[in-house]
Amino acid sequence: MSRSPIRPYADDLDSLPIRDFDLFYEQVPAMEENYLTMASLGCPYSCSFCSVDAYHRVYREIGDRRRVRRRGVDHMMEELRLVKARGRVQQISFMDAVFTTDRSWLKRFLEAYRREIALPFWCYTYPGSIDLEMAREMAEAGCWMITLGVQSGSSRIRRLRMNRVESDQRIEDAAGAIRGAGIRLAVDSDRQIVHRHARVATQMIERPDHGVVLERRGDDMVARLDQAVDQDVERVGSVVGEAEPLGTLPPEEL
Repeated sequence: MSRSPIRPYADDLDSLPIRDFDLFYEQVPAMEENYLTMASLGCPYSCSFCSVDAYHRVYREIGDRRRVRRRGVDHMMEELRLVKARGRVQQISFMDAVFTTDRSWLKRFLEAYRREIALPFWCYTYPGSIDLEMAREMAEAGCWMITLGVQSGSSRIRRLRMNRVESDQRIEDAAGAIRGAGIRLAVDSDRQIVHRHARVATQMIERPDHGVVLERRGDDMVARLDQAVDQDVERVGSVVGEAEPLGTLPPEEL
């Protein structure tokens, strides 16, 4: 087997052309209503379950330890102006691993976004990467919903299995900041992971925090794993309170 050498990261994201999805939108116009884009590549964190950490490990082989590369505000706005001018988009979804890591960049972007775009938007954040002041600025610019990465209500599981070091208090503070700004809160936790992966799982899954080992597939596996995570979901709820179900709240409900 021949393995090609690892190519270095593209340094200047602004040098890349803005994506053109016209071919898809002409065939399925509804796809354009929720426009998906990214302002950055990479992530400053190293969660063990995330594909981004795999990229971190690969690029360390060539001595490249950069975690996040970000587009300029002007380049980002150029794309969004083109999208808005088409007249179909109802919501912007920023698919960055963590949208709120650079406060200075975010502040400049939100000012431009509020002035020129002013469409409802969704993004993803991480406990410790958002506070009430930032959340209020995001709400003023049009942010209607944020998904907070929690993954597990067990600090032990987060620390030992997920390489997550944040405390329950930090999660609670982040959830409180999002709610305090009037933004709807969704939580990325075990139950979403279960239904995303269980039906195609081909290997034994162990949940050491609950003492459950599963070797089955399909509906039976989903049912058993659901039972195993019920306790963990309750733990998440005890930290962040009630949260919105993912993917069920269209912008027109605002």
